[in-house]
Amino acid sequence: MTLEAVRGATGRAPGPVRPEVPPGLLDVELVLAADGRTRVERLVQRFPQRVTTPMYLDPAAPGTAFLCVQNPSGGVFAGDRLTTRLRAAPGAGVQLSGQSATQVYAGGAAGHDYRLIVEPGAVLEHVPRTTIPHRDCDYRQQVHVELRGDGTYLGWDVLAAGRIGHGERFAFRAVDLRTSVSCDGVPVATEALRIVPARRHPAEPGVLGGWDYAATVLLVAPARARSVWVELADELATTCELRPDRVAAVSELPDGAGLVVRILAGRAPAVHGALRETWAIARRILLGRSSMPERIL
Repeated sequence: MTLEAVRGATGRAPGPVRPEVPPGLLDVELVLAADGRTRVERLVQRFPQRVTTPMYLDPAAPGTAFLCVQNPSGGVFAGDRLTTRLRAAPGAGVQLSGQSATQVYAGGAAGHDYRLIVEPGAVLEHVPRTTIPHRDCDYRQQVHVELRGDGTYLGWDVLAAGRIGHGERFAFRAVDLRTSVSCDGVPVATEALRIVPARRHPAEPGVLGGWDYAATVLLVAPARARSVWVELADELATTCELRPDRVAAVSELPDGAGLVVRILAGRAPAVHGALRETWAIARRILLGRSSMPERIL
């Protein structure tokens, strides 16, 4: 139909064509408002991803916006291709989490891609819930973090061996978790965990060695002085001491960009306890803030 035909049928010219929003997209941009609070400036969301209105739950950072991503479908299904894009504008403070653990259901391949942009002076705390892969699932997750200037990123990933309460341990086909971090366009970290139990059982030495939970914490703030990282590493070393229910280690990222902490644990309370301890220390030293409220973690 020609433009003239459309105009003749409706009495007016057609409006602009809106681009198609792909299924599973969550795209949000947050800015620092004049009142000191971080607010959503732009939001695009498509089922099954939804995000709550910003909440302000952290007494130590009253202007920081807490966003909870909700998935009414209850998890990730075969064929899902979820995409989460978030930009924290200069000076913004954001805490991003999920409603509950990410259940990855049986079937064909599924995936979730994140692109997280942290502008100068912004702080992003990314604390997703545990990923729980079900029997016969095949899941791939990629997280791309881009920091600019003196932006700060604190984030973690937690993987369970499976539905442990149902007796499922490493019954999935494959899990591939990858995280890359760049600072002003320069790559500073790439974290990759790929487990294919049919090829090599995760309980073997050199893989997970019999532990049921694996967590990785990335603390990245390239503008911080090296002395800050030395202080933080020394304090985290105490948290990383060998205990009966968990083992952990801390190491430096290149060029003084930050630290990475890896945790293996036998039970959920042990890994969550280690994460809370790590977060409390990191927030105090890097942000000058007290522990994050437990309702957020």
